[in-house]
Order: sequence, then structure tokens, then C-alpha cells
Amino acid sequence: MTTIWIDDLARPDSLHTHVGAVLQQTNDVATPDQVAAAQRLYDQTAVAIAPYRDWRVAWAAGYRPGPQNTPSTHWMNRRYIDAGYVLDPNHPQGLVYANTKRGPALLGAMFQMQHLGQFGPDPGGPLTAWHEHTNICFSPLGLEFSLMTPTATCPVGSIDISVPPMLHVWIVPNPSGPFAVDIDPGVVRRIDQS
Repeated sequence: MTTIWIDDLARPDSLHTHVGAVLQQTNDVATPDQVAAAQRLYDQTAVAIAPYRDWRVAWAAGYRPGPQNTPSTHWMNRRYIDAGYVLDPNHPQGLVYANTKRGPALLGAMFQMQHLGQFGPDPGGPLTAWHEHTNICFSPLGLEFSLMTPTATCPVGSIDISVPPMLHVWIVPNPSGPFAVDIDPGVVRRIDQS
């Protein structure tokens, strides 16, 4: 199991729900129009990714799994990343699957921008704030991810990487909400046990 060390919190407030993630700045409270826009994004995304409940359909569409050292795995579509789609429910750059005993179970979609520091549109204001991961250690040999150690270094054999801003849309009930930075680990456990 990968050990996660905390170097610092990029934005240590109540909205910061994931160590190593920098959240997009938005207004504090969603307006009624932003709530409606967030619901539209959720509804459109849920419909568009429904065929990918079968991982074989995702594979045929060009999605490939990343490292699987956690209870869930991001499957990325290189064509969609390179095409530069921005918050297009029909072309999410990533899908997130729970790693279950019965195989991959779809949890949601991930939209990703092409460049570091380039946050995407936030139609839902604080409900749809993008986040960017910095100070991630990647071990190519073990295909594992972790955060930097308290001394701001990566474990031996790992390299320091950052990834462009992303926005998740969780299509399974998630206590932190449908656009949270992370899926609740308890949700993944329940899916695996069902």
C-alpha cells in the first residue's frame, strides 16, 4: 500500500478535501442559476457515460486504465485529451472505475484541461470547482502514486509530477457530493461488497 505523506495544504479550508489538490477560486455560495447549471452538467454526463458501465465499451472507445494501486482507477482517453475538449459530457478525458472482485465498476467521469494552471469553466460555481494536483510522486517501476514526503522529496525511485486541472462527476451517491475532488472510500467498499 502506498504511503501518503503531507508536505503542505495548498488551500487548507473547509472546501479542501484532498491533500495536494489546489482548488479553483469561485464564489462561496452557488446561485440558483449555478445550481441549475451543475444539475444539467451532472445529468448530461450521467447519460453520456452510461454505456461505459461495461468497461469493454470504454476500452473500445480508447480509454485505458492507469495504475491500479488504489481502490479506484482512472481510465484515460488520450485522443480526448489531445483534442482539447472542454467540459464536454460526450468526451470526458477520463472515467473512474472501482476495482471490484467482479471487475471494473463505473463511478464517474473526469474532465481534464490540457495545461497546468488552466482551470476550466465552472458553470456551477463552487459546486463545480476544478482542482489541480501538485507534488505527486510517481514510481514508474511499481506504477504507484503518492504525495511528497514531509521534507518535500519523493521516495527513492519516484519522480515529482503535477497534473492539469480536473473536475470529477460522480454518478454514484458520494457523501461529499457529485463533483467532489474524491470518491468516498466507503462508497467503493460498498460497491465491491455488493
